[in-house]
Amino acid sequence: MLVKQHAKRLSLPIFLFVAFSTIIGITLLLLSLFFSDTSPNLTRVPYATDEKILLLFWSNLWGLPAKKSEGFLEKGIGKGQCPVACEVTSNRDRIKQAHAFIVHARDPYPLPPNKDIPWILTTLENPVYTPVLKNPEYMSQFHLLRSYRLDSDFPTPLFKKPNLNPPVPFKNKTGRIIAAFSNCEPVRTEYLRQLLRYIPVDSYGARLHNKAGLVQRYKSDFKNMKSKLQKTYKFSITFFNQDCNYFVDDQILHALYAGSVPIVMSTDKIYEFLPGNLKKRYH
Repeated sequence: MLVKQHAKRLSLPIFLFVAFSTIIGITLLLLSLFFSDTSPNLTRVPYATDEKILLLFWSNLWGLPAKKSEGFLEKGIGKGQCPVACEVTSNRDRIKQAHAFIVHARDPYPLPPNKDIPWILTTLENPVYTPVLKNPEYMSQFHLLRSYRLDSDFPTPLFKKPNLNPPVPFKNKTGRIIAAFSNCEPVRTEYLRQLLRYIPVDSYGARLHNKAGLVQRYKSDFKNMKSKLQKTYKFSITFFNQDCNYFVDDQILHALYAGSVPIVMSTDKIYEFLPGNLKKRYH
């Protein structure tokens, strides 16, 4: 079981790279066909059918080149392939070969040196933690957006289809309600404070802490410890860090994997992420 879980964790970045590169490759091919050389913002890049599309990751990530985002996909229809051969590189010496620039919204400057080829903005964070996403002037400079939002050009949602097999039968759970807040977001903290006035809640996080055993949120085993605790509780307070359209963080997955019923405060767009009979099942 541990080996399978580890394999799944390793496969996710590969899957995201394949999906991201595939969509970008097809989109750039269409751009090259539909934009003319007379466009004021975009010059059509000469493109041959068998040519490899080169995506230049222009941004640094927290001051360092984006080496982890580099990779290559062969042309094909099999696993790990792309309808158009693609390569992502952070080597700026290859700027004259690039068909598009990738800019990361958490390390947004400097911007690429020209707009002769498409600019792609990428981020999986919400606007609260990524101020440029709220800047219309900045955002208007980009041709394409890859984000967690379902309405972006390249949707990459953080929410995955959950495993709904409870590890502990509901009737055997000994705890009632668990909360684990360490982020000081004021609205959800106040909600929890008011809730504690009326019903008992075991609060393990740094905020409104009343239960020992789970405070160090940045320790490597925090999520495992939290999941282990949640398995023993019937309900989990699942208030997202921020209420932003389409932002669904992994807290709800922690609860579902633990077989604990989530009590959710989040974007109402959450219903668009939920499969099958999970829709409209949260309160």
